[in-house]
Amino acid sequence: MFDEVRLSVSSYDTAWVAMVPSRNVSDQPCFPQCLDWILENQHPDGSWCLDPTHPSLVKDSLSSTLACVLALQKWQVGDLLVKKGRFLIVVHSTPFLFLLLKMNFTVIIGTSQTKNNSLERKYCNLIVLLLLGLDFIGSNNWATYDEHQYSPVGFDILYPGMLISASELGLNLPLDTSTINSMLRERDLMVKSIEDQKDHLAYVAEGLGSSYKWREALTYQRRDGSLFNSPSTTAAALTHLRDDGCFEYLSSVLKVYKNAVPTMYPLDLYTRLCMVDRLERLGVHRYFRHEIESVLDETYRCWVQRSEEIFSNTACCAMAFRLLRKNEFEISSDDLAELEEQDKFFKSVSPVFRDTSTVLELYRASQMTVLEKEPNLEKLHGWTSSLLKHQLLNHTIKDQRLHNEILTTVIRCSSIDDKVLRIFSTQDFNNCQAIHQKELLELERWAKDTGLDHLEFARKRLLHFYFSSVTFLYSAELSDARFSWTTNCFLLTILDDFFDVEGSREELVNLIELIEKWDGHLATDILSENVGVLFYSLYNTVNELAAKAFVVQRRCVKEHLVGLWLNTLVCMMKEAEWSRDKLKPTMEEYVSAAIVSIGYEPISLITQYFLGPKLSEDVVSSAEYVTMYKHLGTITRLRNDIETFKREAVQGKMNSVSLYVAQSQGKLTEEEAITKIREIVECSRRELRWMVTQRKNSLVPKACKDLFWSGSNLAYYYYSSSDELTSPSKLVNDANSIVYQKIHLSPREEESNGLTA
Repeated sequence: MFDEVRLSVSSYDTAWVAMVPSRNVSDQPCFPQCLDWILENQHPDGSWCLDPTHPSLVKDSLSSTLACVLALQKWQVGDLLVKKGRFLIVVHSTPFLFLLLKMNFTVIIGTSQTKNNSLERKYCNLIVLLLLGLDFIGSNNWATYDEHQYSPVGFDILYPGMLISASELGLNLPLDTSTINSMLRERDLMVKSIEDQKDHLAYVAEGLGSSYKWREALTYQRRDGSLFNSPSTTAAALTHLRDDGCFEYLSSVLKVYKNAVPTMYPLDLYTRLCMVDRLERLGVHRYFRHEIESVLDETYRCWVQRSEEIFSNTACCAMAFRLLRKNEFEISSDDLAELEEQDKFFKSVSPVFRDTSTVLELYRASQMTVLEKEPNLEKLHGWTSSLLKHQLLNHTIKDQRLHNEILTTVIRCSSIDDKVLRIFSTQDFNNCQAIHQKELLELERWAKDTGLDHLEFARKRLLHFYFSSVTFLYSAELSDARFSWTTNCFLLTILDDFFDVEGSREELVNLIELIEKWDGHLATDILSENVGVLFYSLYNTVNELAAKAFVVQRRCVKEHLVGLWLNTLVCMMKEAEWSRDKLKPTMEEYVSAAIVSIGYEPISLITQYFLGPKLSEDVVSSAEYVTMYKHLGTITRLRNDIETFKREAVQGKMNSVSLYVAQSQGKLTEEEAITKIREIVECSRRELRWMVTQRKNSLVPKACKDLFWSGSNLAYYYYSSSDELTSPSKLVNDANSIVYQKIHLSPREEESNGLTA
């Protein structure tokens, strides 16, 4: 899959290569194989394009079709069609006759003596190809003015430029004179408005024809001889300049693609990075570990050498930066400095790389801040997020799939991508949804057997927690990890409700005493049924998980797990006492307890024992582990506080927002306090990202570090605009879609969600 990267060929670019004259005989094509491709690849509707059925790509179809018509006219049928006024054509087929009459051609009906003339049939067929193409152009010219159509880069210059070429070649275009003149006026205004953007003019120079100073285009020629890695622009330059570098570049492309060319070449590295990114999003990257390592090693080598293949393609550069940092390669963000401001981006970046998808890649790269001060990434994040939000609000993103991706990434700030949910629900490697349903039934039996399902005071979010586990614990062999995550989250939420609302002080003390004694708990009386249900649920579940972990880790971890739960409940007790006694702790006291009571220590560590890597006592008690827990707890607790502080203020519970306001003695408003807390969260998230992406001197296995990062992403998902655990809305739909609902995609959507880059 990684060895051979094949991009889709482009009708438009192939046509421009086909129009290049021979270096020896000017009235013959230099690359006749491209002309043959055009003859063999017209669609039934008369167009040449990538997707004739796509309703938003008609402009692309128009430009590709007109380019192919120009190529045919230039080399194949000039002697028959280049006539002034009406054209004289001999035909023998009734459908062709009606088509020619529709196009205002003068027609002579062939006789039986000439009907078998192969040369005449050849030219007649060529003429029909031309006429079908012209008919397509005439029938779809409405798209040139339709603002809902996707417009290829430079369309307003390239298309009118080709209309001029068509006129020079004597083509009788099915467009009225006023329409053509209007497009040419708009073209001239567009050219004038960008005349100081030399790179943009060079990129669309094929639309300027002989009026362009072609020697200036060579300023942008790359080492491989291309202009902007674009076969069409390079072909136009070769036509006007006969440059050896341009010729060698196009010849090298055709050595790979034989008789056609893609719209960009080379893009091998970028395409491979896209494949790595897609595999990681699908959660199947562990099956391609060696291939991915090879791609990333090659990318890092190219990055260090400042390879043109990376740095000439902004989207490739942004993706390379993100994936290298994500996979523990140490690289500097200084290499993105020229993109840190919007003006710099639009001035320095080639026009082909200024689209919305590139801005989204830059936004993702800007989130990979790992150092305390990386101002260029902060600036990059600022303008890309602002621009993408502006485009969403103004409905300027015509590609619905891209619109949804930006909505998910920028607005919801969620790693639980809608596309991943749809993939799980439709493809899911044949049986993933069946596995989900089976595992959920087992969890429901567990909740019923423990008695937790009957506790009326508690929030019961079994489906929601299971859903969260499968978003990053994908594979079938991680079943025990999903069970661990889900049961511990479920237990934690019910214990939190018990400490916050239901339990008396005596019951809370009793429960903690039972956990402290653990196997010796029979010597302690149980004060209530609720305490009994909670203790034995925790006792039996932890013992079961510890036994399973022993098989994987080959050592007993039960004492450690019990200690983590005990520490969590002690901090819950401290918070309960503050609320009941109406005490106001300092911000430092509150945070030190809150980041433990949020419960990620028992939830995350127990789950990590089932990920595969061996975790020694030294690893799980290391400063690295402790610090990552601290950051994850800070991120989750404080994001929770931001969304819940109003409700908790009514309940008399402690919250960092209200504490910040109170301790400022009136100097801070609630909004200002929230701003400061967000800064603390982002600082912890940056520090956690740095630890997750470091390879040097790290004791913690990557699979475990990735779980920490997934936990932080869940915090953003749960608390992006509301408290999804207490009042789930989006969470309900997402959870049902991944476990129960079948979502049927169109063939095009299924293809786009596949593994093909």
